[in-house]
Amino acid sequence: MGILFLLLVLISGFAYGQSGFGEALYAKRQAYLQALPKTESKTHFLQLYYDYPREMDWFLQEIDMEAWLKSTNNELVLKAIRKLAVELGEKLDNRLAIMEKKVGEGESPELIGLLCELAGRRRVRRLSKVSQLSHDIIFIRRSPVTPSFFAYTEGLSDAQSERFFNPGSELVRLHVGVDGNVSETVLLRDAGGMMRDPDVHFNGKKVLFSWKKSDRQDDYHLYEYDFASKGVRQLTFGLGAADFEGIYVNEHEIVFNSSRCVQTVDCFWTEVSNLYACNDRGEYIRRLGFDQVHTVYPQLMNDGAVIYTRWDYNDRGQTFTQSLFRMNPDGTAQTELYGNNSWFPTTPCHARPIPGTGKFLAVAMGHHTWQAGKLILIDPGKGRQEAEGVEMLAPRRPAKAVRIDAYGQSGELFRHPYPLDETNYIVAYIPAFLNFARGKTNFGLYYMDANGNRELLSLSSWKSANHPVLVKERPLPHERPSLVDHRKTEGMFYLHDIYFGPGMQGIARGEVKELRIVALDFRAAGIRDNTSSGPGGASNNSTPVSINNASWDVKQVLGTTPVHADGSACFTVPAKIPVYFQALDKDGQAIQTMRSWSTLQPGETFSCIGCHESKNEIASFPKQRSIAATLGPQPLKPAKPEQRKGFSYLKEIQPIWDKHCIKCHVADKNRSDIVPTASFCCPSDNPYAMIDKKLPTHSDDHSIPRFTWHNKHNSNEWVQQTFTKPRKIGVTRVYWFDDEPRKGFCRPPESWKLSYQETKDGPWHPVETNDEYSVENNKFIVVSFKPVTAIAFRIDARMRPKNSSGILEWTLAETAEEFTAKPKEAQEKGTPMDLTSFPIKYVRHGREWAASYISLSNDGKINPIVNWISSQSVPTMLPPRSGGSTTSKLVKMLRNGHKGTKLSDEELRTVMMWIDLVIPYCGDYREANIWNEREMQKYDHYERKRFRFQALERAHLEAFIKQQSGEDFRFPVQYSNLAVNPYASTNPESFPRATSNSECRGEKAFLAANVIDGRTENKGHGDAYPSWGPEQIDDPWLKLDFGSQVTIDTIDIWLRADFPHDKTWTSAEIQFSDGTSLPITLTETANRQSFPFPKRTVTSFTITNFKPTEPKAWRAISEVEAWGTR
Repeated sequence: MGILFLLLVLISGFAYGQSGFGEALYAKRQAYLQALPKTESKTHFLQLYYDYPREMDWFLQEIDMEAWLKSTNNELVLKAIRKLAVELGEKLDNRLAIMEKKVGEGESPELIGLLCELAGRRRVRRLSKVSQLSHDIIFIRRSPVTPSFFAYTEGLSDAQSERFFNPGSELVRLHVGVDGNVSETVLLRDAGGMMRDPDVHFNGKKVLFSWKKSDRQDDYHLYEYDFASKGVRQLTFGLGAADFEGIYVNEHEIVFNSSRCVQTVDCFWTEVSNLYACNDRGEYIRRLGFDQVHTVYPQLMNDGAVIYTRWDYNDRGQTFTQSLFRMNPDGTAQTELYGNNSWFPTTPCHARPIPGTGKFLAVAMGHHTWQAGKLILIDPGKGRQEAEGVEMLAPRRPAKAVRIDAYGQSGELFRHPYPLDETNYIVAYIPAFLNFARGKTNFGLYYMDANGNRELLSLSSWKSANHPVLVKERPLPHERPSLVDHRKTEGMFYLHDIYFGPGMQGIARGEVKELRIVALDFRAAGIRDNTSSGPGGASNNSTPVSINNASWDVKQVLGTTPVHADGSACFTVPAKIPVYFQALDKDGQAIQTMRSWSTLQPGETFSCIGCHESKNEIASFPKQRSIAATLGPQPLKPAKPEQRKGFSYLKEIQPIWDKHCIKCHVADKNRSDIVPTASFCCPSDNPYAMIDKKLPTHSDDHSIPRFTWHNKHNSNEWVQQTFTKPRKIGVTRVYWFDDEPRKGFCRPPESWKLSYQETKDGPWHPVETNDEYSVENNKFIVVSFKPVTAIAFRIDARMRPKNSSGILEWTLAETAEEFTAKPKEAQEKGTPMDLTSFPIKYVRHGREWAASYISLSNDGKINPIVNWISSQSVPTMLPPRSGGSTTSKLVKMLRNGHKGTKLSDEELRTVMMWIDLVIPYCGDYREANIWNEREMQKYDHYERKRFRFQALERAHLEAFIKQQSGEDFRFPVQYSNLAVNPYASTNPESFPRATSNSECRGEKAFLAANVIDGRTENKGHGDAYPSWGPEQIDDPWLKLDFGSQVTIDTIDIWLRADFPHDKTWTSAEIQFSDGTSLPITLTETANRQSFPFPKRTVTSFTITNFKPTEPKAWRAISEVEAWGTR
């Protein structure tokens, strides 16, 4: 064996030493030295990396490239050669002396060749570690996705915003020989699609991966490739859902990520993906995670659990709240594993367990970055927050807990590490010297050890290497028997002692009386936005349900449960719903709030010791059972029905102000008669700000709302006030906005004038005045004029050439005496806070907020009156009573009977609940919207898509329950698509079912059952586009049988649209089982065609009497949906 090894070393060294790399390297250096600027000319070496990948990488390993480019001799190269010789135990003194004498101070390709020769010998030694563990590696060659945020990688065909699709992919098998050489076999190549996420089965005979074959006509779905037969089998289907990042969790079960949840991230307009499960035939698809935003990169742990990265920002900032979670393969026991109360790492991802340990190899990356960063080792046994359990690798060094959004993007880059053991890895990597702009340098596939010693295995100038996985047989994990029962609707939480842990530090026993349980409801689509900023970061918030800096999501208050004298609680909650908890005192005020969430599977029991206790801490408690354990699980004391649907400010809080407060708290009794409009308004500003009676102290006053024409300049603009009935007006005053002190873009206008309109749609007339139309700042400009009775007044303003303009306050009055106080005097005197329900449109937000809501929230600025916990609060744990109703002056005022006001206990508790819920406004995502028709259609589309996938999952779950228990179980359905059955073609006796008198050649691609398979892709025909395709006959019919009575009111039809191959029908008739019928008109389109009708209770319907556009042509229906209740 020793002779063979030596022979391999000599052969290897000879091959690398004669490569011609030295000459090419010196040529590139000369080009670099002559080029300017130097930063850009470094890219000259990128092609050298592709042409001589191993040699270039050896040179980068051994020599400081920056220093070598500046050097004038060969000392750096000689030093590297001597170091390599010592490492290999070789004596090269004579050989080096001869070469030094020969080359002198000049260029020396021979020395570069010797360096490569020695590095080639070392390569054999290093790669022996790989060949000992597994000779073969599977990886994907493709372009990395480069999103604005690390998790946006779905590339969905109907994406709302970001969609990344860079075609060209290969599934590659790489063999590592004992001689250090590698060979590659391309198993699959798709020049027009993208593949990703391979996972080799436990038997080592097949690989699971994701594949998207087209940008708009396909999405990522799960596939299997069999090594022996070279066959490919598709497991999941359906246009409009991305299924990716699949892993085998046992012999036949798969956990994967999917966008089937149809949610949009709170802080942008991009799709969300959560964790799902199915079997290795793509059956029994069921949702495991019910999370606010993305879950990323699930991997199997050594104990059979699943580790993944979860983005998690309920009532806190979104930037630093990516952390590692774990769960069982059935979705139970979802809990933090590392960093859920940390600033650092910004994003730990690509985590894999290190064999035989409780440690994990991962990549520390940023938030607004792609999936690449620094290689780290995580040991939760040493700690679970910040840098407590983190060690930097390659080389090993201590980690520093820093706060950086785009963490780890300079220097060398790592992604997709695969641990062979604790010190040896396979990883995708870019050397520091070659890290240019994102995506400019392709990742190579490397062997690397913990100290950074490395060997390049594969590099292509075409695409990057990604996702390395060993091809080897491995033992099946220990399987925990699942206790999940999908027929149940609840799970159980048990809390042993709420006072244990830092979350209740300083709180005396007995102070906590109840837990409030709040469910989170998430948006289906992103419509407009507002903004938030604070210590936890800054962001926009799409489809906002509250004003700036307030609640991210709709809050559904489920109820409360008692906390017993010993701190224990045991209660049931609805399963498959994300919930969080608030610890309440005797008055119903939140002492502490959980700024995360927890979700139970049906029938699951989840226990915790205390409040934010460390999972590494061993608690010591009395041996007797807790009070809650003795009493057993208790149902929640339910909140009011409206609060359970979603806490609505207009329904819960405004009636309290209407009853007790608006006698005094009304800013302007006439304001409801004024409608302000403008030629243009900056999306972040509001015309109503001009009439809100909030008086500025100076022209750059950012403490109050404003109206601006930003970013209009060098243009004529207008703003007007329209009354519901004519008023007599003789004076106006205007306070111009001017943000020059903070180098903003607004100044008073170049000029302006005032005109009026006597009747609606009548002509505009200039007012008669001798006063100057001043453009001074930091004061009210008052213009008196001959009084007129008018329905509207308008300011016409000329923008400056390079600046916009804006108005902080604009008032119209009959006489100047109505302007009795100067701005400062008025502020000192105090203007009554407006607590009316007067609706104020915030165009950017897409909402009408009540005037009272804007007043109490200080237009989205946390204040002493209402001191809620900011949506941009820090990721770390907050101390008890650090915000909310316990720190808000409003509560004290109301409790003390402010000016004789006497709220009932229930009313006061409702106000405190609203503050502690982070002042939500909308009880659902449609409430108080001012969307246009296009935006309404957009939200309808994605919400209906959500319902469609929920119906499909319900059918999978019913089949799963029957497979597990034999019971023919049916879920109660409120309103959904009832005509879906993904098993209709394989189990023709199941319901619903579809039958016909004609199916083309009896082929699977054209069966009637295809119209209820949940797949709406229709721009093709054949196996990839299943449809009901009848023969070319005159009287085809299609029947849908529900198997029981249902009540439906809409039927949707997708015609197959493989034009011009396909023709269509002009009309047809739907005949219902109750004896009624509905004629329908059909159009040649790929879009959904919807046919609503009065509710009918039926067991089936038949589509018949088709009228073709032309005889003897191919026609088909891709999908039929029937919407109703069961």
